[in-house]
Amino acid sequence: LNALAVEPKGVLVSRNFETLLEYKIGDTITFYNSKDKYVTGKIVDFVDYWPGYEPVTTSLNADGSVNTKDNFLLITHYQLLKQKWGATPYEVWITLKDGAEGSQIAEWIEKYDVHISKYEDKGKAMEDVIEDPLLQGTNGILTMSFIVTLILCAAGYLIYWIMSIRSREMIFGVLRASGMHTSEVFHMLFNEQLFSGVTSILAGIGIGKIASKMFVPMLQSAYAAVDQVLPMKLITNQMDLVRLYIVVAGVMIVCLLVLIVLVLKLNVTKALKLGED
Repeated sequence: LNALAVEPKGVLVSRNFETLLEYKIGDTITFYNSKDKYVTGKIVDFVDYWPGYEPVTTSLNADGSVNTKDNFLLITHYQLLKQKWGATPYEVWITLKDGAEGSQIAEWIEKYDVHISKYEDKGKAMEDVIEDPLLQGTNGILTMSFIVTLILCAAGYLIYWIMSIRSREMIFGVLRASGMHTSEVFHMLFNEQLFSGVTSILAGIGIGKIASKMFVPMLQSAYAAVDQVLPMKLITNQMDLVRLYIVVAGVMIVCLLVLIVLVLKLNVTKALKLGED
């Protein structure tokens, strides 16, 4: 855009002008409108992406074969087109300030009787995308899967450790009778949790991140991947990860509190008597 601004007859063209038609920066290009009026410009650069521009259009033929069509794009000064072609329909893109609403633009258009052929509110379009049943259904399934998985993991974790501690009740009694303090018993159990539970959680976080980078892009196939211009990029919100870690840490704390209460309720005297019998 900076190169275009300093060249009155400058033209930006799509990348396929370079790859398919073998144009270069500095070449002169002539293009026509529907009335066969032409404009000559100088290529100042190539663009890979542009809002609303699809480099390739894919369609299905009657026999089921795929038909691919390359689309070309030229961007130049409106004044240059107006001089050569006369008044030409154009679009005005408006960025609203924080707190402003698209309805205010519509009211301004109506107030000053501005003639327009089409009006689009991208904010409303974004809301429609967010409220799309397919997107909400996908998010709901993923959220429910996470909650169910978390509950099952917590239940399995508690079942295993409750059975493990119960089966070692007599061993704990012997250790206490041998002079081991309660704090030392807790320290031993803490080390077990550290090298089993915490290590497993860290491994799960690593595996989850790798799996996300490998398999989440497959979801784009459900959202018209054929028409997707920009390459898909996996973006992770750090606050979402913080919330995830807080939830997992909360579940672990609850499980540990249950185990601590269980250990405190162990009847060491009864365990010793069982050992003597």
